Amino acid sequence: MGLDAVELVMAWEETFGIAIPDEVAARFRTPREVTDWLAGRLGARRAGPCGTRRAFLRVRDAIAAETGVGRRQIRPRVPLGALFTADEAGRRAWSAVGRRVGDGWPRWPGGGEARTFWDRLETRWKPLLRLQSPLAEAVRPVAACAHGHPPAPGEAWTREQVALMVRRVTMDEIGIDAFGDDHEFVRDMGID
Repeated sequence: MGLDAVELVMAWEETFGIAIPDEVAARFRTPREVTDWLAGRLGARRAGPCGTRRAFLRVRDAIAAETGVGRRQIRPRVPLGALFTADEAGRRAWSAVGRRVGDGWPRWPGGGEARTFWDRLETRWKPLLRLQSPLAEAVRPVAACAHGHPPAPGEAWTREQVALMVRRVTMDEIGIDAFGDDHEFVRDMGID
């Protein structure tokens, strides 16, 4: 396990107030595996308010207001390319959505030698987003920022809170905004 991975594990330990044995940490390949292990150790409840759903609804309303796309057409699996054009108008709409949504909405990628918006987006979120990536990939970091907090004193963790906190800590530690629960730390995120 490389230094980046050790620091990430230490950040999870600090966040959740739990020791993660080295042999367990060495087996973690994906955020879902970390979430499953931590949820089991913390006795996390399954039910609770759905922060991811609330974040999606906020993002959906912002996209509808800024792009004119009907709310019913904006679904988690809709490709980003169906919602934003790859030109200056798309950049303005993307930025306006970000102002409405707040923390977690990725900035419009800029600079570099990339030929198109989607090439720049791929460079920014490399290798996790593609032209056909679903809106859900952009909503996850918004949910982590808005709802990825520990439970109130005396309350038990929910599985979703654990997942959002794993995501938030991972985002903070490695600087990648968008990744799925099944993306691999080494292969997909470049963590050594």
